[in-house]
Amino acid sequence: MAALSCVASAATINVDFNSTDGSFGTYSGTAAAPDAGTTWNGFAIGPEAGAPLLGTTTSGPLATSTGSPSTVTVSLGNFRVYEADERPASVASALMTDFAYQQTLGIGGPDSTFAINGLNPVFTYDLYLLSQNGGYGSTATIFTIGGTSMTTSNDGNAGVFFQNLNYVLFQGLSPNGAGIISGTFNDARPNDNAAFNGLQIVEIVPEPAALSLVGLTGLLMLRRRRS
Repeated sequence: MAALSCVASAATINVDFNSTDGSFGTYSGTAAAPDAGTTWNGFAIGPEAGAPLLGTTTSGPLATSTGSPSTVTVSLGNFRVYEADERPASVASALMTDFAYQQTLGIGGPDSTFAINGLNPVFTYDLYLLSQNGGYGSTATIFTIGGTSMTTSNDGNAGVFFQNLNYVLFQGLSPNGAGIISGTFNDARPNDNAAFNGLQIVEIVPEPAALSLVGLTGLLMLRRRRS
């Protein structure tokens, strides 16, 4: 007898970080996550280069991939913005060409930060973090959540979504009591700019507990004894 599933995949939220002075627009389509919807939220994070954004920039409430409203928002802190318009990405150029990056060139600068807010604390989430520095092959980005780090190597201008090349996947993340998942990103190699192009967050909803075959048998035996 096959085991009963204890979780079910629910809403996905897709976010594309957009330069406010770029022309690539907001992506629409599938990316790294197994998502049937195509709705993406364009998060206008600021103009290309310019002064570092030392505070926190937060999106408005985001739609799910099927267009339904949600209470979820995304925040970025301590980052700058880049629009690689002269070298667009080979895959999903609207998504993977412009990005937030850690403000200090090379290893050793302060971390840039991100947070997903307004999540349900009783659910868990799979988080896809997208990272490709346009047509450049010199960027590697370290993402850290709760003491666990993962790195996108960005070796070349990939024409497909490939795990640990232009995205990383954190699975089964639990928000804190306030419904927040937070982390950092930074350079992985000297003279790099750590690219962070966007994210996909997949909600994993726990299903109601089901009676096991053993539990059901025990219940029937108890009822027979009482009859």
